[in-house]
Amino acid sequence: MFGKTLLTLGLIVLPFLPLIKMAGRPPQLMLAMAIALALGFWGLFKGGMKPLNNRWIFLWFFAGLFSAWQCPKPIFEQLVKQFGLDVGAFWIWEALFIPLCFLLMICAMSLIRDRKFFLKIMVWMGFLFAVHSIFQSFGLHQWINLSLHKDTLNTPQALVTSFFDHPTLLAPFIAMLVPITLYFKMWYKAGIMAVAVVLTYSALGIGAMIVSLFLLFFILGKKQAIVGLALVVLLSGALWGGYNYSKAFRGQFSFSGRVIHWKQMWKDLAEPYILVKEKDGKVIEKLAYPYTGFGPGSFRYMYHLRYNNKMYQAHNEYAEIGYNHGLIGLSIFLIAFLVFLGNIKITKENKYLFSSFACISLCAGGTFIWQLGLPAFYTATVVGFLMNKEDYHVSHFEDENM
Repeated sequence: MFGKTLLTLGLIVLPFLPLIKMAGRPPQLMLAMAIALALGFWGLFKGGMKPLNNRWIFLWFFAGLFSAWQCPKPIFEQLVKQFGLDVGAFWIWEALFIPLCFLLMICAMSLIRDRKFFLKIMVWMGFLFAVHSIFQSFGLHQWINLSLHKDTLNTPQALVTSFFDHPTLLAPFIAMLVPITLYFKMWYKAGIMAVAVVLTYSALGIGAMIVSLFLLFFILGKKQAIVGLALVVLLSGALWGGYNYSKAFRGQFSFSGRVIHWKQMWKDLAEPYILVKEKDGKVIEKLAYPYTGFGPGSFRYMYHLRYNNKMYQAHNEYAEIGYNHGLIGLSIFLIAFLVFLGNIKITKENKYLFSSFACISLCAGGTFIWQLGLPAFYTATVVGFLMNKEDYHVSHFEDENM
């Protein structure tokens, strides 16, 4: 089946794309988008996709277009002077197209069969990344650029990244796959993956893994909840020991730098951004954008230029949505998120998938994990399985037709 081939290709090829020296974050994201879009078109061509029972998702896209209409259009003086081009907010189309690609993929997941086959592929990818990162923690490096940026060199365990370029980005990817590994009762793999997450010294990844595992054991039953509580106590003890006895580990628990930027983002929404002046310099109009934001995708191109820093992402997906789409767009997104959670069918498999999704969603509150091709593709796979029961089908559209 063509859809099965595409999904397998994405799950296996995307993790190892950085082996190609020219590859980096943009090429990986473009390939993830291409495969996601191909899956969506395959689903449309094949027919029989399950209806998407969440109208708030569609409303969010329309809110994005409204935000794009209302947003400020900065003038890039250099482009205007050299080429006579007023590019305006050119980034809005990319920011709307990327989620549309993954939405089409999620819808097409209702036609995918043999989910366990794909989940096992994901487990093996997470396990291989975990083993690779553990070897890196012993100083064994290959397939990694050791000429890192200065700010990355100041990060503890900066070279424990596997095929990512930062330990804080690696940790969420491995952590989200631990619950799925437990679903297949691959205990030693899950243990090795948990150790790898801890070795990244990423407070975000470790904390999200602990919370998601406790949530998993809690929803599985009373006996599992007791085991989960014991596991949480054990991991929390290890966390406490690392915090108190390891300066490098303790250094990972500071969110003050990010919080400062998050506060500034809120001030930017509440206060005027553009001052319209007369020729004599007198201010005649002050404009603010709290409800519609600065436009889809605007943070990456506007914030760092405004404050002359290196913040190309907000390191908080939800805060960045608020900055880009305003209070209206953020509210619609959160409602769509809650409706999605409410539509999940409670099955044994879905409990583990829900724990995986909870893990990556928590990590999204402290990094830009969904702006990377690999985590975005794996998240879309989990969401697609959660939204669609495996036995869903339309009788006159059988797999053999494709």
